[in-house]
Amino acid sequence: MSIGSEAFRGCTALTEFAVPAKVTSIGNNAFQGCTALKKVTLPAGVHALADGLFLNCTSLSELSFDDLILSIGAETFAYCTSLTTMEIPATVTSIGNNAFLYCTGLTSLSIPDSVTSMGDKAIAGCTALTEVSIGSGLSQIPTRTFEGCKALQTVHLPAVTRIGYAAFSGCTALSDLYYAGSADDFAEVEILTDNEPLTSASFHSTN
Repeated sequence: MSIGSEAFRGCTALTEFAVPAKVTSIGNNAFQGCTALKKVTLPAGVHALADGLFLNCTSLSELSFDDLILSIGAETFAYCTSLTTMEIPATVTSIGNNAFLYCTGLTSLSIPDSVTSMGDKAIAGCTALTEVSIGSGLSQIPTRTFEGCKALQTVHLPAVTRIGYAAFSGCTALSDLYYAGSADDFAEVEILTDNEPLTSASFHSTN
């Protein structure tokens, strides 16, 4: 029914894992450091991706899970450098700190409207990321969210009221900002320091 925390941590020869259908919970860091793990299939009963679940799974490229996932924990996919795509279900409401930290193979990401909470540095260091879309559920962009995403060119933002410190620091390729509001609305947004790549990008209203 459950897989405990760190259950398969450091199983460096493990390449594929199909979690049994009866399992409803998987503990923190259960697959951390499984550096050869390429494919994981999760059953419909698992509704939360625990903290550090696939931390440092550097070969992970294929993940199948049910569309009823409600949360993605802290460092869940951190350093999953072979992960190139990720379809976040429209049921997810929260994404933890460092959730996709240094997923250097990730090229695009869409955060659905259902997400109302996202932690600091959730997508930082994703150096291949070129485009990102943030859904309407977020009212602010957390600290260092996209820090170091040096290939990021296009950002789609909802009508946020605050952009945290260094949220776009190091996003040197950022050229286009699409904002769900007018230029006057964007002028009222509280933008903390070290966000020059965003403020200097070409502004486009999607209101």
